[in-house]
Parts: sequence; C-alpha cells; structure tokens
Amino acid sequence: YHASKVARAAPGAPLETVHVETPPEDQKIIETLPAGATVVIVSGSPILLQIAAALVGGLRGDELLVETRPLSRRAEWRRLLPAADVVFADALAAPAVREARPRRLRELRILGEKDLARVRKALSMAAPAA
Repeated sequence: YHASKVARAAPGAPLETVHVETPPEDQKIIETLPAGATVVIVSGSPILLQIAAALVGGLRGDELLVETRPLSRRAEWRRLLPAADVVFADALAAPAVREARPRRLRELRILGEKDLARVRKALSMAAPAA
C-alpha cells in the first residue's frame, strides 16, 4: 500500500514490503466471538490501531464492537477492559495491559513469519554504518 510512496521518498534505497495478516489463532478467536462481543485494541501506534480495527472488521463486519485506544490514554482503555471479550495489545502496550488483568489478552501481531524472516534477513545484510 505504501511501497510506491516510500520508493519515491527514498529513491535507490532498498525496500522490503510486508503484508499485514491476522495470525490463524487470533482469526479463530475473532471468528468464534458471539455477535455483539467487544474487542479492545491497545497500541502505542495510531496507525496500528487503524490496521487492527480494519482486520477485525474485515473478518466480522459490524457484528463486533471494536474499541481502539492509544496506550497513552490509560484511563480510557482501563475502563473498557472489564467489558472486553478479548483484548489485543501490541508488544509495547502488552506489559501495561497485562498488569490490568483483562479476562482474555492476546499480543497483537500483524506480520506473518515469512515477512518477518525476510525483514530480518534484509537487516542482517545491511552494511554497518562507517
């Protein structure tokens, strides 16, 4: 989606594209929630919140209530946790959310193993700064 913009912004720089996806375990959780269930998503990244909400919406449409909150709005997401059927938190937010003891917490991962492996390989081959 953003590859052409990045390529124009940094011509000649190596570019690795990644695809967002819902891990099969998380997809199953979302698909088996009853209609009307509440999904809370907490992240340090506003863009990740948008992507995650779109992934849930793509699986279930408007059957689920999806509430997204930035990690910085602690009071807001903490108020939502007791009503949440499942909470997704990215790696940055997970420790703080875990402390609040939601009923069901999943660490949000939207990059597949193949994409992560390609990025790791590309980073390992990058020349160290002189």
